[in-house]
Amino acid sequence: MEWLNDSIIMKIVGKNYYEAIKYMSRLGREQVARIELALSTDIDISEYNVVRVDPNSVSFMLYPDLGTKLHPKLLKSQKVYLRPLKVHDVRTYTQANTFVLHKVHCFMKRGDYNYDKFWRMDWVEEEAGAFSTDHKNKIGRRKYWNSLCRELGLRGHRA
Repeated sequence: MEWLNDSIIMKIVGKNYYEAIKYMSRLGREQVARIELALSTDIDISEYNVVRVDPNSVSFMLYPDLGTKLHPKLLKSQKVYLRPLKVHDVRTYTQANTFVLHKVHCFMKRGDYNYDKFWRMDWVEEEAGAFSTDHKNKIGRRKYWNSLCRELGLRGHRA
């Protein structure tokens, strides 16, 4: 995570940069350039609220409960491949074991509703070891995350 003007500006996992679409201008020049290239395809991002930028693509995602739930579920996404420039079909996620978002406070600014609550709960998860390398490849899925929360005794942290 990086800081800018006393606000967390993004979530970084490997080479993937995640940011709330309303704050995407705070990303670095390289990531903004990739987003601009993706937007040159005339993709409509009006209903998405999270952007993920990696070296080869940009994904726009909708987490309807972002800002109100600690671990919102992914409802749909659309990816734009950058080389060659190609828009992928919209994917909708309805299965019980869908993707969940972690560290929700990273998609907020200090002072936003629920920021302090989510920051504290994310800190508890971090301290409990939920984001250790032992779990990092599995915690993105709802069932594994909920199982890990039970195992670590994290009450109130299930997705």
